[in-house]
Amino acid sequence: MWLNAAQQLYVQGDYAKSAELSLKSIQASEDARIQGVVGKAYYCLARGAFQLQDFDKGLEYARASLEASEREQNAGGMGDAFNVMAILMLATNQLDSAYQYGEQAVQQLVVGQ
Repeated sequence: MWLNAAQQLYVQGDYAKSAELSLKSIQASEDARIQGVVGKAYYCLARGAFQLQDFDKGLEYARASLEASEREQNAGGMGDAFNVMAILMLATNQLDSAYQYGEQAVQQLVVGQ
């Protein structure tokens, strides 16, 4: 529930409120041991941080998304995490890293189909 609302707020451009609800969804999911939410919530946080140009925080959230997606064995989530990491690397002019993360994103997203 929190995650869906967070994603809708992200689309509407309300990144601060989206982040607040994403953090709530992480806590609630971890408390209730619900699979498949934490990686997506961190991904939402990473995208919001990118929009706010907080690239360091975005990378922190993207790495957390990747770790959670790996634990959840969610190839699509891993692809999303690698994708946002590539975008953040591009934004900070780290082109070699962006390329590598982009390739990993494609590999995971193809596996996740």
